[in-house]
Amino acid sequence: MSIALNTSGVNLSSFAGAKCWMSHSDGFRHILRAQELANWIHAPPEIFGHRKMYERKNYPQLNHTNFWKNKGIIFFKDGWGATDHIDIWNGSELKGGETVYFSSDWKELWFWQLT
Repeated sequence: MSIALNTSGVNLSSFAGAKCWMSHSDGFRHILRAQELANWIHAPPEIFGHRKMYERKNYPQLNHTNFWKNKGIIFFKDGWGATDHIDIWNGSELKGGETVYFSSDWKELWFWQLT
């Protein structure tokens, strides 16, 4: 996710979280922790807008069809134990191509709709 943001020109210099020790050819070091990146994206709403947050206990049937035709950034909190995932949603699938993340045992789902 951080590589996509960097490639599209988003200034990540204010991100203070964990990054990979190894640099890409342009000197960029990708961000390691999805939660830290999601918190950073959430902090200034004037850049990415306001997130919508869904708790699994309140939305037990929520799945990928609820976001059909909406594009944005999506974050799955605690989907696999303590593991999170952040990705790009193109209106029908995640950049990784899997909708299985929606079926995981996530506790919260955050969504930033982008136009």
